[in-house]
Amino acid sequence: MSGAIEDVRVQDISAINSQSGIRITTAVGTGAFVKSIHARRMAMHTMKYVFWMSGNYTSRPDSDYGPKALPVIQAINYRDMTAENVAIAADLRGIEGDAFTGICISNVSIIGISSSSKTMPWNCSNIKEKVLLQAV
Repeated sequence: MSGAIEDVRVQDISAINSQSGIRITTAVGTGAFVKSIHARRMAMHTMKYVFWMSGNYTSRPDSDYGPKALPVIQAINYRDMTAENVAIAADLRGIEGDAFTGICISNVSIIGISSSSKTMPWNCSNIKEKVLLQAV
């Protein structure tokens, strides 16, 4: 992401055999933002990540990026979701000193997290207003 994404509504989606159900990636240097994202009523089947947010994405859109520009990730809401046969429930990694804010995950049911995964099934770091998780 090297531009800006704001005010997105997603609902009634099925995701099957994908790397992730919902993915937001950015890094220092983009200076862009992702704000006010609302996703609900998703059914996810057979994937690595259910929720994936990364503040250390290494791909750059071009050579003219500002190496110190900080992105803004805020007001991300996921609710009323189900997932099954996944390796990792969530990997949410903000940027040290520039945490992602207002992340809310509620009414989520995740069944069948792979026991063979060498990674923790849930990671949350550099996130302000910690993730609210109500798992069934």
